Amino acid sequence: MCLIGMVVAAFFMNVFSISSDAMLHCFILDEELSENGQATHNPPEELSDFINNEREYDPKAHRS
Repeated sequence: MCLIGMVVAAFFMNVFSISSDAMLHCFILDEELSENGQATHNPPEELSDFINNEREYDPKAHRS
């Protein structure tokens, strides 16, 4: 029974990891396109707040 739980948890974490990576890739692409004037920057408010808070915490991590 424990092995089944471990397998289910591993599958769940893999799906979560892939989806969070995809979401961050989309955010970065949207940000880059909006800097070039090719698109508008419309991220979800919660994601935008999270990224901005991280930039304020570590300004060296944000590229210019």
